[in-house]
Amino acid sequence: MISWFGDLVGEAKKDEGWDVEKRDARTVLFLFGPVQYLRTLMTDQEGTSHYPLDERLASSRISGTSL
Repeated sequence: MISWFGDLVGEAKKDEGWDVEKRDARTVLFLFGPVQYLRTLMTDQEGTSHYPLDERLASSRISGTSL
């Protein structure tokens, strides 16, 4: 599910003129165990790098453990 949502967010950003830099995995540790998802690093028109899925999920502020 998260992979599908990440693809959807990434495609929307491509339509806005953003470029893909790379794809990598991120692991978040929950009480029930680790969850890994793929994310895409993208660059906007001003040259600033973003992980759109992380920004959308607000997970860029997760310190590594979530409840």
